[in-house]
Amino acid sequence: MIAIAIGFLAGAAAAAFQLPLPLQIGMSALFALVSAFFIRHWKLTHLQNEVRDIHDEIGQRVSIETWQDENHARVRYRGSQWDAVLAQDCQRGDDDYWYITAQHGATLEISNKKPL
Repeated sequence: MIAIAIGFLAGAAAAAFQLPLPLQIGMSALFALVSAFFIRHWKLTHLQNEVRDIHDEIGQRVSIETWQDENHARVRYRGSQWDAVLAQDCQRGDDDYWYITAQHGATLEISNKKPL
């Protein structure tokens, strides 16, 4: 939407300078495409930074709120509740603290052993 708006703005500027209609349309299309390219590049750059931030979560401590079954639980992390699944090498226990070993979407993978 922003790229299209920038294209319209460029077309309006061309119209204000009384340029021919084909040139106004061409400028609108060109500016919209260039804007879309830069917005996409910016978005990909910032999404990669967010993916790196997920790795900062690994090793953080969580506490079990409730067990849903043998392998799934609700945990408290950063002031809110999250769904969690036990890591493959781990079994349910009465440990006070668990550690994040991975994140799969909005689900945390946890273990009672702190990852290295």
